[in-house]
Amino acid sequence: MQTILVTGGAGFIGSHTCLVLIENNFRVIIIDSFVNSSKKSIDNIKNILARKIKDLEKKLYVYEGDLRDEEFLDEVFSDCYQK
Repeated sequence: MQTILVTGGAGFIGSHTCLVLIENNFRVIIIDSFVNSSKKSIDNIKNILARKIKDLEKKLYVYEGDLRDEEFLDEVFSDCYQK
């Protein structure tokens, strides 16, 4: 399974992109600061896909943080590499 990193995945375009990617058997990693978006978008993604995707917890990972934070990105990539 291929992995895609989506920055701003809780926004309008990002959340819809994540839906399509997961439906097409990609593992999706979302990084979002939630400054201009809502965590409800992530809940909506999960609710929509819960009926279609059995192992969603293995296909969708969400990290809250800022892309400009190098330590945060190191942690995300380290964590995702291990999964």
